[in-house]
Amino acid sequence: MNIMSVFAWMAACAGAAVLVFSGAAKQGAPGPAGRALSSLAPRLAPVAKIVIRLVAAIELLTGIGLLVPRTQLPAAVALAALGAIFAGMGFAGLLAKAQLPCGCFGSASSHPFGKRNILAGGAIMVAAALVGFGRSGAPADAAPALAAMLTLLLCAWVYRGLIRSIIPAFRRVVPSART
Repeated sequence: MNIMSVFAWMAACAGAAVLVFSGAAKQGAPGPAGRALSSLAPRLAPVAKIVIRLVAAIELLTGIGLLVPRTQLPAAVALAALGAIFAGMGFAGLLAKAQLPCGCFGSASSHPFGKRNILAGGAIMVAAALVGFGRSGAPADAAPALAAMLTLLLCAWVYRGLIRSIIPAFRRVVPSART
């Protein structure tokens, strides 16, 4: 495995962590992102929550796809498209002088669409380029994919309280640690 492959896997892991976290947060609390989208595109207001849940599902699938060697290239293309959409929403927010929180991470978001979204979208597009062009095929062994999946599990464990608070179905299935 060459150094570019290592950077590609690091970018894949980082992209997967961000997308899985933001996708799960939006699935659990689509309201803030739906309201922010409706403020920028009032015609989408009736279907804003559906659009947000669809984007969240795409984020989740893309994040998982980044961790599987055979699906990394299509996931990198989807990652680049999501980065462009996020940057575009940031530009739209700047032009519209958006005031509502963007909802990018569900109810945990507090900043409106703007410069942060532009920077995040740009960083995501760079990560997509690293994943797409830095690949040298499947890794020689499963260690990088295993490390990526363990990283995601660690993130889920660290943010388990937030996950329980935003996903009602998860609260019913997983017993509270405080009992």
